[in-house]
Amino acid sequence: MLYVFFTPSPEEVAWAEQRTGSSESCFALVPALKCFQKMARFPSPDEIPDVVIDHVRRCLELTENIWPDHGSSPRAKAHRKLVASVRV
Repeated sequence: MLYVFFTPSPEEVAWAEQRTGSSESCFALVPALKCFQKMARFPSPDEIPDVVIDHVRRCLELTENIWPDHGSSPRAKAHRKLVASVRV
């Protein structure tokens, strides 16, 4: 089920890349999108299982030293607003 619910489509990856300025920020936005699609809410970062983070990291072709980071609190809020209104 991991692959069914948490694998971003190429369109979702492109959408996230267009709205972020770094790999870390994109890596934060994609799991937020996928979790919101599945759960209809934004889980706290510690609620997202490591297996999901690792899966998304592989999907985005990122190295293990890259971690999800929205950046500032206003940016995290902006990401949540983007995700809540997305129609990818």
